[in-house]
Amino acid sequence: MNKICDGIIGLAIGDAIGVPVEFRSRQELTKAPVVSMREYGTHYQPRGTWSDDTSLTLALMDSIIEKNEIDYVDIMNRFSNWLLYNDYTATGEVFDVGNSTSRAIAECVLKAVNLGDDTDTVGAVVGGLAGIYYGLEKIPKDWLDVLARRQYIEELCEELLKAINF
Repeated sequence: MNKICDGIIGLAIGDAIGVPVEFRSRQELTKAPVVSMREYGTHYQPRGTWSDDTSLTLALMDSIIEKNEIDYVDIMNRFSNWLLYNDYTATGEVFDVGNSTSRAIAECVLKAVNLGDDTDTVGAVVGGLAGIYYGLEKIPKDWLDVLARRQYIEELCEELLKAINF
């Protein structure tokens, strides 16, 4: 893969790590810190399930691939299809409408998620940046193994690279 794809996978990983503890306070997470992928929790989702942050990223990528440009109407239509018809979701169901690598990625993402509150968004941003910086090969294998629809995300990354001639 390359840095763009590494970043997208990192985004999805960070998002998935944050989903089970979204809206938990820093104090709660200090008492029971996140140390790896969890299941259920806030949104009662299986391990590896990502949220709206990854869904909307994938919708944006798909629009750029299909339109070969930034088409705001198409992007909004895809975002609407996510919300109304469950497109681009990890499990076929919208469950969160948010407001907002080896050890290095693990620590970076886990520290960010353990800050509490909007943990999936924070995890997604930090995970994306960590994925770009450290690369996909540094993301813990057990996290990659349970990431919902990983193959779909990787295929979409490859299509995006072709569409933008990268």
